[in-house]
Amino acid sequence: MNNVKDFFLNNNKSGYKTNEKWLCNNFNELYTAIIINSKDDYIPFKEKIWLFINNLQEIPKCPNCGNNLKYVETLKKGHNKYCSIKCLNSSQEHKQKIINTNNKNHGVNSHNQINLIKKKKKKTWIKNYGVDNPMKSKLIIERYNQNLFNKYGVNNPIKIQSVIDNKNKLISIGNEFNIKRMLNRINNNLYTYIKHDIDGVHLICHECNNEFIINSNLLTSRLANNTKICTICNKNKSYSNILELITNKLIENNINFELNNRKILNGKEIDIYFHEYKLGVEINGLYWHSEKYKDNNYHLNKTELCEHQGIQLLHIFEDEINDKLDIVMSIIKSKLGIIENKIYARKTILKEIDQITCLNFLNNNHIQGNINSKIKLGLYYDSELVSVMTFGTKRIALGNKGKAVDNEYEMLRFCNKLDTTVVGGASKLLKYFIKIYHPKSILTFANKRYSNGNLYKQLGFEFKENTKPNYFYIKAGKIHREHRFKYRKDVLVKQGFDPDKTEKQIMFEREYLRIYDCGNIKYELLF
Repeated sequence: MNNVKDFFLNNNKSGYKTNEKWLCNNFNELYTAIIINSKDDYIPFKEKIWLFINNLQEIPKCPNCGNNLKYVETLKKGHNKYCSIKCLNSSQEHKQKIINTNNKNHGVNSHNQINLIKKKKKKTWIKNYGVDNPMKSKLIIERYNQNLFNKYGVNNPIKIQSVIDNKNKLISIGNEFNIKRMLNRINNNLYTYIKHDIDGVHLICHECNNEFIINSNLLTSRLANNTKICTICNKNKSYSNILELITNKLIENNINFELNNRKILNGKEIDIYFHEYKLGVEINGLYWHSEKYKDNNYHLNKTELCEHQGIQLLHIFEDEINDKLDIVMSIIKSKLGIIENKIYARKTILKEIDQITCLNFLNNNHIQGNINSKIKLGLYYDSELVSVMTFGTKRIALGNKGKAVDNEYEMLRFCNKLDTTVVGGASKLLKYFIKIYHPKSILTFANKRYSNGNLYKQLGFEFKENTKPNYFYIKAGKIHREHRFKYRKDVLVKQGFDPDKTEKQIMFEREYLRIYDCGNIKYELLF
């Protein structure tokens, strides 16, 4: 083959040796071998010669996409390495070459990280748009939104139907892949697979001879923990028990509801849904909703998905249903507007209350219970305490670095008596506090698990920010959350734990897991 290669490449300046007619007349055997070698009759003759002298029968393929490579018309060069500029630019080899060049010349991986280029870009943006980034320009944003609307009829790219369809397709492919992977791990001697659909995986248990449906999350966890898959033989006791507790209460109060709605969030489940009121309730078992199975933003993301549909979603933890079911039901009935006991604040008497009175009231009526407060105000109706609001100086964890600032306060708690609405109660309590204590500012937080902050807006507070989800600690086998504050790193070190380890590492070794909420909405009232 080397002799043949030399024949074509040497002394062939005019290219006569690669002329098909000349080669056929003068070297017929070689010509026939070249023709027979190529599988494709439609390849140009020069390209057939190149394949022959390189011991190939088919056109080489692009390593990136698999398409045929383009012949560059010379026997020495042969074919391009990639079929297109797009494939070249997306190849790892090309990307690495760019990174190596940038590192060698500028000490960075990307040209966008070069300070000179950054400055030139900003200078151009400021010159053209008056801002250092085009997406800060109202004009650019308006044009972008207008173009989206003109082309797709929406003002947000995630609302484009093709984008939604593609996202759903990817989710469907991912779910299909995960389910198939899980099915390969199922013992066929114990279970028979029937199908899987939006409701979950349908199986027959050979032990109890029943068909059951199990959602993919629970199936994953049971396979990981090597426990019985069957939801009949091995009921999800924690979830079913607490769900039964709350649904029984709803039935007792003649409240219409729907269980396990999967249509609203395109397959994601809302445990309890009140269609008429656009209110959803999530029942969060502590173990199955811990960081072992749910990421930090799981509950927040679900809340925001519901908000986009105009639905308020309440998140109730397992221990709250077990220990504070009456408070949970009072919150739900308040959201549904079906609390019958209504009192007008003008008919109440306002008093400052003592610590014990405040503690008992908050523990019996507020979902978070009591908190130490400097100022405690209450409304009485017919000598009965029906509403409480408490205040304190800003806490260290909320931006007050260990030293109180005069007349800067935080509203710590507000709640009414169970199953009671005090119309104008919050406003009356707040006005009294402002009149007597002359605050410079009041900070407060709405817990996004069960509040959308409307009360604080009505009281004149201004929105400041949404905070990240907070976490509690739980221990396997226990059904109560513990506040993270008691397990701070400095406290753990004083107790003798390794100072070189993080709080999370120490707690994980103690078999504690974190469970996250939805974060808070921060509000402030300035004077």
